[in-house]
Amino acid sequence: MRVTGETDSPTHGKQFQVGAWLVSPALDELQRGAERVRLEPKAMEVLVFLARRPGQPVSRKELLSGVWPSVLVGDDALTQAVAKLRKALVDDARSPSYIETISKRGYRLVAPVDLPDGIPGERGWRACG
Repeated sequence: MRVTGETDSPTHGKQFQVGAWLVSPALDELQRGAERVRLEPKAMEVLVFLARRPGQPVSRKELLSGVWPSVLVGDDALTQAVAKLRKALVDDARSPSYIETISKRGYRLVAPVDLPDGIPGERGWRACG
């Protein structure tokens, strides 16, 4: 059972676009055309967390406390979640189209993010029409 993100995430249950992918957080699923990819819940939570701050560096500490708020986990949990996201998004860490590693700082979602109306975000969000 997922605790984080079920009721406190502004994107819970609402689909949004990241690059070429339609993101369905409630289903832990990505879709690009006819292709569908399931994500583990924590990987989806990392994606949603990054999508709330598109183009902005997000520190590892912020991600760990935001996605695993009441659980003591090491950096490896986050590294594995990002690796799973990159695999699902067909992204290359060396030449990223989706998730960029910011050396010694964290990660940054570099793909465009389109959200439906009514989902709050920080600067850089664009609402779907």
